[in-house]
Order: sequence, then structure tokens, then C-alpha cells
Amino acid sequence: MTHATTRAFHPRALTEKERSFTRQLIERANLSEEEKKKYLAQLESATVIRMCECGCASIDFAIAGVTSEPGAPLDTFGDFVAKDQRFGVFVFSKRGTLAGVEMYSLADLDLPSGFPDSSALVGWEEANQPPEPMPLKRHGSS
Repeated sequence: MTHATTRAFHPRALTEKERSFTRQLIERANLSEEEKKKYLAQLESATVIRMCECGCASIDFAIAGVTSEPGAPLDTFGDFVAKDQRFGVFVFSKRGTLAGVEMYSLADLDLPSGFPDSSALVGWEEANQPPEPMPLKRHGSS
């Protein structure tokens, strides 16, 4: 599937998998404890309002029935990469309000239609660390 640039309006409750996955991303995000508490509280009243038209798992939220302002800048956090480096996923907010979860391709392959187990993800920074240098072995040493 090619990742779509538009979102179809499909208001509904979050599935338990969507809620749990988003919670785990927030808990693992590089945020202050205060920010984590704020976003976790907002997640409790979140509903899905839009889904990506390509069929991937990307979703947009309404919080307590209020949708985010269209065109407002995204503040991304909780940016993770699949251990196989095929795709990435991040949580985002708009103007301090939790606004959704986005999946994106890293390998020009189809995106998953559902959220993976969060243990299959590593932080963006960890995934992009250069490999540890190999120790030099001196000639004649064992």
C-alpha cells in the first residue's frame, strides 16, 4: 500500500490495541513525567476521528470530543523504529493536545495495517547509532 496524504473521516472508539499501543509509546517517549501524565490523561478520553486511506494503522484523535485545529503544526514525540527498520511510528500532538499516531515507511515497503507489539520497536536515536568500532587486533597478539 502507498501511504496516503489524506485521512478518511471515520469517528469511532479506540480499540484496546490502539489505546494500549499509544499508552506504551507515550510511556517510553523522551518526555518529562508531567508531560507523560498530561498525554496519558488525554488518551483516556481519546476517540479516533480519522484513519489513513492507505490502510495502514495511522490514526488521528479527538480528545473529549474536540478535534485538533486543521493545519496546526505537529509536535512529534515518542518516535520509534521497527527493529527490522522497515517502518517508523510516532505519537504527535497539536498545540499541547494529543492528536494521533503516525506510521511511516523507511524501506519503500507496505506499512502494517495494525500496530505491532511495542517490544518490536526501538527508539529513533537507538536505531540510528553508528555501530560500535571493532577492537583492533595487533599483528602478533592473541
